[in-house]
Amino acid sequence: MPNPQCGFDHSLLADLAAIATAVVAVFWFSYSVYDRCRKRRKLEKYLSERLALYESKKEDCRHSVVHLVAKLGLTEDEILQASFRSKHISRYLQSDNDGIARGILFEYKKT
Repeated sequence: MPNPQCGFDHSLLADLAAIATAVVAVFWFSYSVYDRCRKRRKLEKYLSERLALYESKKEDCRHSVVHLVAKLGLTEDEILQASFRSKHISRYLQSDNDGIARGILFEYKKT
């Protein structure tokens, strides 16, 4: 019902706000799913290329989080999340002589 003082129907504005909120929520969800997939594919691509290089030149194909942060421009958390979502990335514990964990190494595994 229009407000008698200003002659404007506020329920129309409320309906438009609800629709806009739903559109923004769907867009944001879609973007976050795309972004997670993009980061996972970026990590898988880099590690698979390094594995191919390893097979041809016998270089190390396991890489630390610090190495991947520097090469890929992803944060440690993004690398860990991408590795957990991937079927192709293996994680290995790196430890010192006392058996204390020093870090995590990542490697591409063929399926």
